[in-house]
Amino acid sequence: MTDSFSLLGLLVSLLTPWLFGGLLLRRWLGRGWHWALIAGHGFLLGYLLITVVMRLWDALGLKLAFWPIVGMLAVMAGVLLGLKRGAQDQDGVLANTPQEASRSPRVLKLGAVLLLGLAAVHWLSAVWEIVQRPLYPWDAWSAWVPKTVQFFHARSLDFELVTIGAKHAETVNVIHLWSMLGTGVSAHPLLQLPWAMAFLALLLGVFGHARHLGFSVPVAALTCYLVSSLPYVGIHAALAGYADLWVLLAFSLSVMALSLRDRRLIWVVPLYIVACVSIKRAGVGMAGILLLCLLAPRMWFGLKALRRQLETPRSRQLLALLGGEVLIVAGLVIFVGMTFRVPLPGLAPLEISGNIVTLSWAGVYELNYEPIWEPLWQNLYLSANWHLLYYLLPVGIVAVVVTRHWSLVRQPLVVAPLLGLVFGASFHALVQPWAAYDQTGLTRALMYSAPGLVLWLVLVVLTLSRAPGSHSSEPGLQRA
Repeated sequence: MTDSFSLLGLLVSLLTPWLFGGLLLRRWLGRGWHWALIAGHGFLLGYLLITVVMRLWDALGLKLAFWPIVGMLAVMAGVLLGLKRGAQDQDGVLANTPQEASRSPRVLKLGAVLLLGLAAVHWLSAVWEIVQRPLYPWDAWSAWVPKTVQFFHARSLDFELVTIGAKHAETVNVIHLWSMLGTGVSAHPLLQLPWAMAFLALLLGVFGHARHLGFSVPVAALTCYLVSSLPYVGIHAALAGYADLWVLLAFSLSVMALSLRDRRLIWVVPLYIVACVSIKRAGVGMAGILLLCLLAPRMWFGLKALRRQLETPRSRQLLALLGGEVLIVAGLVIFVGMTFRVPLPGLAPLEISGNIVTLSWAGVYELNYEPIWEPLWQNLYLSANWHLLYYLLPVGIVAVVVTRHWSLVRQPLVVAPLLGLVFGASFHALVQPWAAYDQTGLTRALMYSAPGLVLWLVLVVLTLSRAPGSHSSEPGLQRA
């Protein structure tokens, strides 16, 4: 290979997302937010903004070039630094202040250092796996990366050789391309380091959100370690080239942001919803779940208003008529084979004909239910993918119901991941049972929910360990 590897370009390509995304989020949120939360979100926001800039650059007909784009980002960062925050903006407040943390016993401080050290070992293990070998996953080097290599040599987002990766969106390809443009080469183990950085961003996000949920530093460190030790998450951090880790990062950060109920941080969720859709087709389901959780409070008030409107006899008759029409249409679609079309703004319509569902932007799916209880049981309770997570989850749910801490039941940390589990299992039972029986697609679908559920279980233990009746002081109920 005649291309020379640029170590400086690699460092700049890895640091630019952290710096630019972190600066943007810091200017938006204000002071008082934990640095780990800023870093976790800033990494993903930075990469998403870089992909947008690169797409716009390509749309203007310009050849993709690393240093000019870096220069433009530097100018944008300078403008952000020059802007003053409005006086009406309020700063975030940590649930546990540094003064409270300083009064922790020394043994707990040492325990926190040890746990963070163990989490760092898990992260460094993924880094070591990446740098020791070239691109490893077969569908990465046979499908995803060849598309990115074409981008690199053409210096544009055009490709001629169609691969499996062409079926998915291009966000992860553009992220990988950013490293190629920085280093000047299209094949090198260090090009896969963004996946290790995504794993690190997840751990930082968990630690920062845990602090804002009211966790002490030792407990936040424990939570960070528990997430880092999930075997299958660590595997996907080391198996660079897959898109699943990026879906997991966007979904997990969204769930954690929703859990804080802060009106400023909540604005990252719509961006992550778009990111989930633009990363992989599996992210469409996760995006739908996030959208539902984002709109749920407004939908609840809307349902209350609708209920008041339906109290008249005429309204009930209209509702019964509407329900009958829905049943008739469903019968015609299922039993007669009539095609039912739902127009979608800006997209091709959703078509349902019998057991065929057509989404031109996400594929054609034939719905044929097959029971997957056995592979699902094996995955959750017999494999080593999740340690004890799914043994402890039912225990946590029962404990919350028995003690009637209903605020924990409404937490997005558990609602969104549980919906993710249901969606993943239902999709494989209806569409891809073969991917459940060989544990490939099913395991990936279950992975997206794992970090949020770990954080929720720690929140449950902290809440139930407090004095009975102290619901008002439950962790996670105060604004950040």
